[in-house]
Amino acid sequence: MKSLALTLVALATLATIGCGKKDETPVQAAQPCTQGTACKVVLKAEDAKPYFSKFLYNEKAVCADKTLKFSWLTMTDRLVVAKTTDGDDILADIQLFLTDDGNYTGFYQEKTVKRGEEGVTLVTAINNKKDLKGTWSVQTPKDQDPQLAIDGFGSGLAVNSRGWPGVQFTLPKDEQINPTLAEKSISFIAVRSNTSKDGKTADQACTVAGAQ
Repeated sequence: MKSLALTLVALATLATIGCGKKDETPVQAAQPCTQGTACKVVLKAEDAKPYFSKFLYNEKAVCADKTLKFSWLTMTDRLVVAKTTDGDDILADIQLFLTDDGNYTGFYQEKTVKRGEEGVTLVTAINNKKDLKGTWSVQTPKDQDPQLAIDGFGSGLAVNSRGWPGVQFTLPKDEQINPTLAEKSISFIAVRSNTSKDGKTADQACTVAGAQ
């Protein structure tokens, strides 16, 4: 599990290079999936809202000790959408910030990555960034598994993704962000950072009058 955690920390950090975030760590480790990188979680209707609420964006500061942990959804899958003329991979990167009012914001971008010395992966360019927004809801269709419905992503199912609680979407053809992602299954997990999506730190948040 130590090796798995280090891998996911590296993955989450790579996913947000250039976006003002740092020190991300996965949230709420679970048992690893024994079949591939994602496996279905059996979820009862009454457990749907508590489960999917794990993925809400949180920006509450604990000012007594100046701690702050922001959390949001990030991809765990490595999806290559193109290659450069030098043979470097161009990867899809999606970050989603779900708020408890039923709305969400986020972004899609494409990162050019190059493997450096000793296998270190370097982001050499970020292109095609697109802001995302819309609504989300938890749905429990009759005779179907509970779902997390997000505009532009369809309905996601509860999974264990690389050993962490997550949600998996199959992107619809008519709402894809990049044509190569149509009908691709994409898994997300929650990660935490000490810096917000807007670059706000605990010190900055706690200077706001009335912050608790």
